[in-house]
Amino acid sequence: MNPTREMTAEVRRALDERWPRVQKAARSLFEIIEAYAGSGTRDDESRIAARSAAHKLNGTLGTFGRRDASTVAATIEELLSGDGNKVVSADLRSLVEQLGELIGR
Repeated sequence: MNPTREMTAEVRRALDERWPRVQKAARSLFEIIEAYAGSGTRDDESRIAARSAAHKLNGTLGTFGRRDASTVAATIEELLSGDGNKVVSADLRSLVEQLGELIGR
């Protein structure tokens, strides 16, 4: 078997058929991130939950060929991986808005 970076048409169709269910789950994960970004609270528990949601979205969106959204989720994950006090709210909100548009919230 020779792995390839491009999906065959058959694989793309299969993933597209499953996307509506996955999109629903993606929206739930997105809501966790959105809640953290919109809250004035920067507690570690919420930040860790938002980072975990971003990590899951990164993988899921990448698997489904949504590379643009996956890249934004990865950037959010990276931003939330550091010290919660250093998260720049404007940057996070901008990324969250972009991710919401890409996953069709």
